[in-house]
Amino acid sequence: MIGDAAGIELLHQVQWLQTFKGYVVDAIEPVAFVLLALMLFGLVSCRTRAPYHWLITALVLLALLRVNQVLFYWTDILSLRWYDALTTVLLRPLVLAAWTLAWRDWFRISKRPWLHYVIGVLTVVYIVFALLGRPWFVPDVPQGLKVAADSVVGGIRLALAALYLWITGLGVIRSAKPLSYPGALAAILVGIGLFATELNALGVPGIWFPYGTGVARGQYAYAGFIALLFVLILMRMRTTSSSLPHPSSCQPH
Repeated sequence: MIGDAAGIELLHQVQWLQTFKGYVVDAIEPVAFVLLALMLFGLVSCRTRAPYHWLITALVLLALLRVNQVLFYWTDILSLRWYDALTTVLLRPLVLAAWTLAWRDWFRISKRPWLHYVIGVLTVVYIVFALLGRPWFVPDVPQGLKVAADSVVGGIRLALAALYLWITGLGVIRSAKPLSYPGALAAILVGIGLFATELNALGVPGIWFPYGTGVARGQYAYAGFIALLFVLILMRMRTTSSSLPHPSSCQPH
């Protein structure tokens, strides 16, 4: 920019305020994810038979993924390379795998051991090819190989999306209970954020501008998911409390 110092400083403040407002939700949502994970940990401590370990892991990993956004845009803690490595290479594959396994456990689709191995293999291959496709990793590698690596990553993401939808649909069909539908809605809401790239390819608008500030589609979806999962956890906590010999020890506060 060309101008006097006061004018440029004012412009910088306006731009910084827009950046700050745009990532406020990214700072709040990770806190909510961690609080939900703590609620689920309370269910696990009550020794329920329902497995929530993957759901707790998925919530914590998603919180780390969203926090990375805030750290990169609000601070100088993460360089562009570290942000790219943590987000694109490591956290995104782990988050997709954890959430797919989390819904497998939530809908109690646990009699298919092959599913665990398939998701594990896809995740490892995802991480390897995501690393190979980064422009800063072995820059001398021919560009065609990096393009091929990105194509492999895209195919793996589609495979994980198909598994994700299959698990959700099968869970609803097999359960045939009214409570399975809110669970499926929660899976869809969080999936909107997880598979943002695929939704963008379908032409779904990725950013809305309420009050002149750009807010990502996934932020709205995550907000709805947080509220819905909170209600679902409360319902399961009450069900668990009523089925235990001493329900007072696991009553929600």
